Amino acid sequence: MTRALRAPATGVLLADQRSGGVLLLNDLPGDGTADQRRTFFDGANASGLGVPANPFTILQASDGAVYVGDGASDTVYRLVDRDRSGAANGPGEATVWLSEANAAGLSLPTPNGLAEGPDGAIYRDRRERGGHAART
Repeated sequence: MTRALRAPATGVLLADQRSGGVLLLNDLPGDGTADQRRTFFDGANASGLGVPANPFTILQASDGAVYVGDGASDTVYRLVDRDRSGAANGPGEATVWLSEANAAGLSLPTPNGLAEGPDGAIYRDRRERGGHAART
């Protein structure tokens, strides 16, 4: 699997269940306190996607892409800060990566967890099927 390398977000990414967006928290002086809070992804994105209604799992892959699992729609969003603005709200920076609409009719239960394997593939937890991971 080949993926274009992107600069990863620096700081801590936080899925905000109140707004449905993703926040980027930074510790500017390095004192262990997040003193800068910025919006990484929200409903004002130029890609035209609505925000996840119940974001509760988030992964930043080694290529810099950020994956957000939405428990309300059982969708996984892929966010990439292509213009290196510190946010993924620009045109084409947010896509629906995995959903029932693009999974060839497969039923996709809630993505309880996301992980990147040593093979570079993204795995989604499928606890409803005995606790194993599904490669996507």
